[in-house]
Amino acid sequence: MTNDFDVLQNTGNPSKMSTSESSKEEILISALASLKMQLHARYSVGNCCSNHHLLLFDFLKEGCGASDFGHVANCMQDHEDERFRICCGWTKTEECLARRKRREALQTQMKASADFHLTNSTANTK
Repeated sequence: MTNDFDVLQNTGNPSKMSTSESSKEEILISALASLKMQLHARYSVGNCCSNHHLLLFDFLKEGCGASDFGHVANCMQDHEDERFRICCGWTKTEECLARRKRREALQTQMKASADFHLTNSTANTK
């Protein structure tokens, strides 16, 4: 089950999301609907670097939502499949530092490639 109108990650400020297409009321209803769905899940996988997910897991552990049915919470940091494992910004393990270095190198490479293509396309239009 999904909420296609979910408040997106890193938006954080509903007043900035209000557009001619969606009102603040619709955004609030969407956020509450998403919270209800999260509280009624039997299984949750969350980013435990996120205070939101930690708070949600605490609510579930203390008896809110589906915890009466044996709710299972899993942090992505502990995921058994390494491809899905994430590192918090403050994690200093060798694995996380190596991942961060690879990601930064890839971002630098992608930016250089984008700049190259932009320069060439600008030169070709002159």
